[in-house]
Amino acid sequence: MYVQSGRPLVRVNDVVKKGDLLVSGNLDDENDVYTYSEGEVIAEVWYNITGTINLASEKKDLIDDVETKYGLGFGNHSWFFNKSDQKRLLLEESKSIYFLIWETPFSINKKHYYPEDVSVETIEDEQVIDEVIEEQLKRKLGQSVEVLYQKVLHQKKDNDKVKLEMFVKVLEDITKEQIIDQGD
Repeated sequence: MYVQSGRPLVRVNDVVKKGDLLVSGNLDDENDVYTYSEGEVIAEVWYNITGTINLASEKKDLIDDVETKYGLGFGNHSWFFNKSDQKRLLLEESKSIYFLIWETPFSINKKHYYPEDVSVETIEDEQVIDEVIEEQLKRKLGQSVEVLYQKVLHQKKDNDKVKLEMFVKVLEDITKEQIIDQGD
């Protein structure tokens, strides 16, 4: 606990609950001397967390082999001469056809297709699973926390997923700014 201004109401290693007042701006109880209070409180916080980790994930990569298809359009309809199979459409262009200076309802349409390479990545190693658990903890609790201790209480594997119940002890900044109105 680091108090820059104000009076600390608790000591280091005291057990506190959410909502407890830790630092006060009241410097003297008898003379009603007030100041602003400012400080930082880093506390050891315990959590019981349940979560799921996917052991297999599907990854799609686009290959640089662009395939361009041309078609003819009339109004809102378009006809392409050959269909593209198992490819992702990324870009679609349409140019109107003009007769002298007048625009006709006909257009030339162009579609750019990119083939996809689908691969499945699996996590097997226990160390990698621990890294994924740590990453998910930081995502849930915030990047500023420091994990002191983690213990998996229950672990269940279902196909490509692992369901976890764990106990985690972290160091976390628990300060919360409060504005105290003294009235008029």
